[in-house]
Amino acid sequence: GKTTGTDARMLYWFDEKEYPVVRKPQGPNIGEQKDILQNVIDNKGKAIVNECMAVNPDYQIVFQEKLLKANVGVIVNVMEDHMETLGPTLDEVAEAFTATIPYNGKLVIMKDDYTDFFKKVADKRNTETIVVDRDKVEEDLLRKFDYIVFPDNVAIAMGVAKAIGANPDVAIEGMLNAPPDSGAVHIHYYHK
Repeated sequence: GKTTGTDARMLYWFDEKEYPVVRKPQGPNIGEQKDILQNVIDNKGKAIVNECMAVNPDYQIVFQEKLLKANVGVIVNVMEDHMETLGPTLDEVAEAFTATIPYNGKLVIMKDDYTDFFKKVADKRNTETIVVDRDKVEEDLLRKFDYIVFPDNVAIAMGVAKAIGANPDVAIEGMLNAPPDSGAVHIHYYHK
């Protein structure tokens, strides 16, 4: 899998070490994605977890339909970000994100104002929709992490686990044991 949080890194199934993604001078782009996919192929990977970093809707189409052809897609949220390219309205942002919805696959989405919109597109593509709800994530589970975790992220991860047929308990255990992103916020309590 590839993480693009604070520091882009690759994580492999055959090694617990995380490898930095060395960025080219032009920064993250579709060429970087091609290199990542080739690396996974060279290592005989059977699956990849990868973020579509493309902001331009045309690039999203290329990423999904020509490069990756994901069978499980995830749309985390529709928000005011990159409005100069995706906007100017949230409805247009949502429309742009439909480029990443797979055909004959599964789509994991958050329960929100755009759930029905994305579900209609997924249905037309013969794609099963898995709707997750941040409000269903128990506070007790969030407190088990050694760092701050947003309920949205846990809900989405559990939706992906469901999409691939993973045991929910195993998925939770994996999240609890995974090293946090280098940008994760930790809370330390000091007693006098």
